[in-house]
Amino acid sequence: MTRNTRAAAAADRKTAAESGKANPNQRIIDALNIERQGYVRRDLPDRVKQVNAQLKHYGATPETGPTAAEKKAAAEKAAADKAAAEKAEAEKKAAEEGGNGKAGDAADRNAAETK
Repeated sequence: MTRNTRAAAAADRKTAAESGKANPNQRIIDALNIERQGYVRRDLPDRVKQVNAQLKHYGATPETGPTAAEKKAAAEKAAADKAAAEKAEAEKKAAEEGGNGKAGDAADRNAAETK
C-alpha cells in the first residue's frame, strides 16, 4: 500500500511523466497554461509565478514565452529601427537629388521670384 503524501504523489507524477503515459491531470494543465497566458499578456508576473508553481505541482513545465513587458520593448525597438531606416532612406534620397534637399527649395523660390 502506498502512502498518501505529497511526496508520494509527486513521485507517482514523475514516474508517469518518465514512462511516456498520458498525464491524468492533462486537462488541469491545459487550463493552467491558458490561465498563465492571460497573466503574461496582462503583465502580472506574481500570478504567472503562482500558476507556474501549480503547473510544477501537476508535473508539467510551464509554457514559456516573452512577457508583456518584453513584447512591448521589442515593439518599441522595431518602431525605432523602422523610423531610423526611413530617416536614412530620406537622407539618401535627398543626397541623390542634390545636397540636403534645401538647395532645390531655394532654387524654386528664386525661379518663382524672377517670373
